Amino acid sequence: MIRIACAQLHLTKDMEENYDKALLYLHKAKLAGAQLICFPEGQLSEYTPQSMIAMTRDEMIGLEQEHA
Repeated sequence: MIRIACAQLHLTKDMEENYDKALLYLHKAKLAGAQLICFPEGQLSEYTPQSMIAMTRDEMIGLEQEHA
């Protein structure tokens, strides 16, 4: 049997802060005996499919290049 943990994070525009939160949740999950942890899609950034709908094509390309 596998113990799975799910992390729901409050994301910000600060990717480093989001990364630190993810590490904290990963550590907590491990201490709780989890063998697998699931994070939200795109959990390092605050961008969700809903927020990207409002972005222009040029903004999306700029974001992609910024984080490449």
